[in-house]
Amino acid sequence: MERIIVSSGGTFFFNFVCIIVFFVKPSTSSQWPFNYSSINVWPMPTNVTLPSAPLGPHIVDVKAATIHPSCGKEIEALAAEALQFATTFLAPVQTYAEAPYATRRNAECNIHNRCEKDTDCSKNNKCYVKSNIRWNSSTACSPSSSFNAPCGCCTTPSLPKITEFMVSCNMSKEIKSQKKRFVETETYEIVITDTSILIHSYEPHGAANGLSTLSQLLRYDSILESHVMDIVPLQIFDEPLYQWRGFMVDTSRHFIPINDILNLIDAISAAKLNTFHWHIVDSPSFPYQSKMYPELSKEGSWGNSLKTIYTTEDVQAVIAHGKKRFVQVMMEIDTPAHTLAIAKAVSK
Repeated sequence: MERIIVSSGGTFFFNFVCIIVFFVKPSTSSQWPFNYSSINVWPMPTNVTLPSAPLGPHIVDVKAATIHPSCGKEIEALAAEALQFATTFLAPVQTYAEAPYATRRNAECNIHNRCEKDTDCSKNNKCYVKSNIRWNSSTACSPSSSFNAPCGCCTTPSLPKITEFMVSCNMSKEIKSQKKRFVETETYEIVITDTSILIHSYEPHGAANGLSTLSQLLRYDSILESHVMDIVPLQIFDEPLYQWRGFMVDTSRHFIPINDILNLIDAISAAKLNTFHWHIVDSPSFPYQSKMYPELSKEGSWGNSLKTIYTTEDVQAVIAHGKKRFVQVMMEIDTPAHTLAIAKAVSK
C-alpha cells in the first residue's frame, strides 16, 4: 500500500537516518572469507558454510521451479526470472589480500583436483575452466603461475547437473516464534546439494531475498551456454541486519523517467533493500499530478511541461512494481515548508 509522509521541515531527518544506517558496520561470519563494505547495509549473507569436500561445479539444468502454495504468485514469477538471469562478473575483483580469494577458489573443487590442462587429470576426466577466467581459446589458465594457475577443476567429460529447484515459505513456527517480526519476514535459507537447490523462508518476502542471492550465485558460462553453480554443496542462512533498508530518490530536483524508476526498483530488490523512498516533490518542482489540484503540476513541473509530470497511472505502476518485488514505496510530499513550486500555482 502507498505510504505518503507529509513533512514541514524538509528531508533532513530521512537523510540523516540513511547516513547512520549506511555506515554502521555489520557483523560478518567467520565462515565467509570476504569483508564487504558496510555501505551496502546488508552486504552478504551472514552465515555461509563452505564445503569441506567440494564436489566441483555443477550445471543448473532446471526447467521450472517447484513453488509451495505458501509462497504465492509473486514468488513464482521471481523464481522463473532467477532461472533466466544471473549476475555476470567478467572477472573477479581481487586485491593484494590473496588469502580470501584462495579460500573461495578452493571451495570450488578439491585442491587435489586442480588443473591447468586435461593431462593434469586422471583418465576420462577433463580440466574444466570457467569461461570468465579462461586465458584464450588455446590456453586455459594464465601463463603467469603467480596469478591463476592451476585455475581449473578436474571433472568428468560433462559437468554433473542440478535438476531440482524448490521454494517454500513455511519454515517451522517453533523457529519463527523466536525471531523479531521484521527479521522473520525477510529471513531465508539456501541449501544446495549435488542434485537440488532449496530455498526455505518464513514468508514470501524472505523467499524473494533468497532468490536475489541465488541469482548472484549463479554464473552463466558462455562456453557451456548454461548457468553454473561453482560451489557445491553450499548452505546459507541469512537474515537482515536492519529493519529499514531504503534508497531515496529526489525527483523534484532531478526528474527521472518512469521506466528508469521501475528499473531502479529492480536494483533495490536485487540488493535486498526493502524501501523506495520517493521524495517526489519539493521547492524546485512539483511533478506529482494531483487530480484534485491539477494546477500544482501544471504550473510547478519543470518548464511547465507534460513530459516532466508523474501521472496517477505512473505512480500506481511504481507501487505495483514494488509490490511484485517486495519493495514498499514511501512517497514524501513536503508541506507547508519547501513549497516554492506550489506558490507558482497559488499566485497565478
